[in-house]
Amino acid sequence: MTAGTWFEVGIGFVLPTAALIWVLLKLWRWFSPGAIRRPEGFLTGIAEFLLVCVFVILVVLAWELFKTWRQPRPSAELHAPLSTELPRCRSGVFLAALFLASSPCGPAEMAEPRRVDMSSGTGVVSPAVVATWIVREAPDGVPRLELLVLWRGTPGWFMKSESEGSSVSGSSQAGGEDGRGVIVERLVYGSVRLDLEFDQRQRSVRLLDHDVSVEFDNVILVDNVDEADGPTIAATRRVEPEFPESPGVHAIIRRSPDLVEFLRCDARVPDSNAQPMFDAMCARVTGS
Repeated sequence: MTAGTWFEVGIGFVLPTAALIWVLLKLWRWFSPGAIRRPEGFLTGIAEFLLVCVFVILVVLAWELFKTWRQPRPSAELHAPLSTELPRCRSGVFLAALFLASSPCGPAEMAEPRRVDMSSGTGVVSPAVVATWIVREAPDGVPRLELLVLWRGTPGWFMKSESEGSSVSGSSQAGGEDGRGVIVERLVYGSVRLDLEFDQRQRSVRLLDHDVSVEFDNVILVDNVDEADGPTIAATRRVEPEFPESPGVHAIIRRSPDLVEFLRCDARVPDSNAQPMFDAMCARVTGS
């Protein structure tokens, strides 16, 4: 037994048990036949109480020695220490607990949930395409692509100067210890409004009034976003989801020739002054 354990035994068991025995002894002396009922001196009472404490400590020592003697010796194969120790509740004998309030056994400590990082973004990646991506970094530290959506329209559709302007907003609702929940993204470019709702647990995406399963595929290609007839879901694709480090969207697109072709990097935007910027974007994907 450690010093801390002895302290707990002394406070939680020895003192209350000794006090109980001392009180019972006094009562027995007071009410026994032929007893002389006279108050004892203070020092005499203290000395008797200390003797009772010593007696209780000797009983505890004898009990610990008895348990050690009865405990079987472990074999050589069992000498390795355990990696973890289960939480225990130390309590005194129930007799002392009847007279003094005993502290209840606290709940076992729960392991702190491992942190899961989630990142998402939306941005222009070519003269005709805007990308929305969601990457999840699991507890093992490996970034994994959860979802990539490529929104394609006519070249420069996101640059049209209209009074409503443009905005991108998003929200997420975590669910459970793994951090998986529902992620909502809303894109507004002038009169073009695009909504995306991704349920990570169900592996389902709600967009354009359709539910698209991404149980296997993790890329959705949306075309004609600025056409009068409205956007259409062109196809779904799958790229290898794991990356050695947190990827940029261009690194994700490079993994699939179909995605690179979908960008339409050969297209020209109406504003010739902005064209070099898009050429540089495409060079990060094509390497040219």
